[in-house]
Amino acid sequence: MTKALFLTADLGGNVPPTLAVADALSRRGVEVEIAGLQPGRTVHAQPPLPAATAIRPVGRPQGLREVAPMVRLAMSRATSAEVRALIAARRADVVIADCMLPAVIRGALAGGAPVVVLFHTFGEF
Repeated sequence: MTKALFLTADLGGNVPPTLAVADALSRRGVEVEIAGLQPGRTVHAQPPLPAATAIRPVGRPQGLREVAPMVRLAMSRATSAEVRALIAARRADVVIADCMLPAVIRGALAGGAPVVVLFHTFGEF
């Protein structure tokens, strides 16, 4: 069975399309895991991606303390390393990374599995 690992964060508008794609793959027999959402956000297995779950879900950062975790998630080398380790541990056949997270994409590309970047947009487009 093919195993797909989604790498995302609770950033708001990205969650519904991520879950829709994950559900569609699951219905086709793909084993799906989603890392980066707050626990209980999906019925799929949720391995930890601490950099992603450190941000406040679906909120607008107000100050430096709230912005710093988002910057770490999106840009840091530590996040890239965390992603590489997660891919190795989960043994994914394919990785689907959120387009809004460059450090996650960088780590996924170095992880050894094929990578798909999920680009979400408004439904009317």
